[in-house]
Order: sequence, then structure tokens, then C-alpha cells
Amino acid sequence: MFAPTIFVSILPLVFYTHSIETENEKCYEEMSIDYSIHYDEPMIGWEMGEEIVFQSSSIPFVNPEGGYYSLDSEAAKNFLDLVSAAHRDGFKIGVNSAYRTNREQIEIKRKKKHWAADAGWSNHQRGLAVDLAGTNAFVPENKINPKHFSKRCQAKKIGGVQGYKCPTRLFWWLKRNAAQYGFYNTVRKETWHWVYLGFKPTKRLVKK
Repeated sequence: MFAPTIFVSILPLVFYTHSIETENEKCYEEMSIDYSIHYDEPMIGWEMGEEIVFQSSSIPFVNPEGGYYSLDSEAAKNFLDLVSAAHRDGFKIGVNSAYRTNREQIEIKRKKKHWAADAGWSNHQRGLAVDLAGTNAFVPENKINPKHFSKRCQAKKIGGVQGYKCPTRLFWWLKRNAAQYGFYNTVRKETWHWVYLGFKPTKRLVKK
């Protein structure tokens, strides 16, 4: 089965990497995407260590368990508006994580240590945080253009090759546009982590 090769540019680097488009991804690009949300039952969440109940909504992104990811209903509506805007500008957004149960957060904390929030204190448990795919890419050291090197690039070694994990064009698009939909990148080293803070967030919560 023939799979066309596409080229994905990464800014601010002058670098191109190859990726193979699968049949499923091709179908995703061509199909009419359902951007509507589906209201679910009220869900148990956690905020600043306290158990809460909030109205959740399913978003049309499948999680590894086979169901759909969920967010707080207001966050979900604005997130799908963001996805729609990205799609119009030629970007496909994928979701790696959204709402998490307390058990899921405990397991993630066990695996990721200091990279994850303590259970009860993560915005994922409130249904406000979403982790996106495609916001960074590995660039071998010998492919980096020093004139366009981003301070957000992080040293990384993969398969014995020294290089950097750097923001992609999707990340920079989100930095320019996501605030219009109430979403902010609140952890500088995590290009994938976006939190719904609404349209007048407290300045201390927003990272440059």
C-alpha cells in the first residue's frame, strides 16, 4: 500500500524531517470532523487537594482505553473551537491526555516523579488541562542552525544520537492563537501541556 512522504517544518529551526502518513491519518485529514461536544454525567475531580464535582463533556479524541477523552464542559467547548481554528490553518491537533482520575494521577506521578503534579493537585484532574501531540520534535545536533536556535529547545539523546527536543510550528501557532480560546502553556518545559484558564486569567498563572 502506497503511503506518501510528507515534510514537516520546524520553526524557528531551519530543518526538515521526514514522516510517513498512514492511511488512518490521511482519512482523518479528509473527513468532516465532528467538533460538537457531548455532555456526560457530572464527574468527580480534584482541585487544590480537595475533591469536587464538575460537569464534564466528551471530546472526539479516542484515548488508549477505547473511549473518548473528557474535559470540563466549558473547557471542552473552547478547546474544540481551538481545534477547528487550527484545522482551518492547516494544523492537525492530537490529544495524548485530558481529564485524569485520582488513580491515574497517582500512577503518572509514580512513573514521572517530579515531572508530574501530586495527585489532587493536577489541572488534569479538574478537566482543565490537555496534553497535545506534535508540539515538539527531536532535532539531531548537527542539523541545528545556531542562528535560529530556540531557548525552548532541550538537550536530548535518542538512539545514541545527541540532539534537542524543539518546538514545532504547531507549538508556535498555539502560542499565537490559543489564548483567544482561553488556553495557555503554563509549564515552560512542557510544550504539550495546555490549560484552560478562561479569558481573563490571573497573570501569575500565565508563563511567557
